[in-house]
Amino acid sequence: MSAPLGSAGVGPGRPAVSLGPPGVGPGQPAVSAPLGSAGVGPGQPAVSALLGPAGVGSGQSAVSAALRQGGRLAGVLAVAGVAAAISVANRAPLHAAVHQCCGYTPARLAGGAWWTVFGSALLVVQLKLFGINTALLLGVVLPYAWREGSRRALTVYFTGHVAATLAVAAVVLPLAGWGWGPAEVVRMQLDVGASAGIAAVAGAVAVSMHRRRVGVALFAGLAVFFAANLAVAHTLSEAEHLIALITGAVLARRWDQADCGLGRFSLEWVRAEAGGASSPIHCLPGRLNPETRDRSDLR
Repeated sequence: MSAPLGSAGVGPGRPAVSLGPPGVGPGQPAVSAPLGSAGVGPGQPAVSALLGPAGVGSGQSAVSAALRQGGRLAGVLAVAGVAAAISVANRAPLHAAVHQCCGYTPARLAGGAWWTVFGSALLVVQLKLFGINTALLLGVVLPYAWREGSRRALTVYFTGHVAATLAVAAVVLPLAGWGWGPAEVVRMQLDVGASAGIAAVAGAVAVSMHRRRVGVALFAGLAVFFAANLAVAHTLSEAEHLIALITGAVLARRWDQADCGLGRFSLEWVRAEAGGASSPIHCLPGRLNPETRDRSDLR
């Protein structure tokens, strides 16, 4: 039966379909949510904000969001796979080839084999599936990559490794050239492994933690541990760990400031502007850089 002509939204000869709540177009079933519901536009079904946290579009599923987040680990996992393959291949008949690309010594660096500085970060001697390196990868590197992305995690890892390696070489090579016996021995020693890179990532983790006091305690504890081992054992590896730890912390600190759009200003300025809040504040609303404004993992 037709509705009387002139009824709102009902044309001649059309069934009298009731109009929904305000915001529902003519002839649409009354299934929409009231206007003003968070994330629900006019004429859209009453699907609540259960689709995900703020910033996740209504068309995105939790599975796709998890896959995108998992993609942040792709780079780290790829490099870990390459390192595992190189480390397993470090035996006859491929030992010579692996040594050529990844076998770093200060003497080889002085001879022009600069690529071994990077390659040595991918060679782990006596790699074990459930050894300490696997535990550190799962406990330190992957959590940082999950939070900050593979690009930053790998940048910290390789920068810390290279900085520590070159710093030690800058001391060893001149001393060996002057004829100091211990330096001449170290000059020829193989120096490979992932420990310096992982120490750098640990420094970045400590600096970028939500709870600043916990981060400071973690950084201080690692620094004291490495320094104590250096004083007791007098091994250059502990010096490399200490240098890498500081390098990773510096990188993470600079990224925190860049994410907050502070430039040369310190994070203490942000805390003061927020009214002197006692809890750590990394970024204030509206002060993020445009490139990082939509990052949900910013502190």
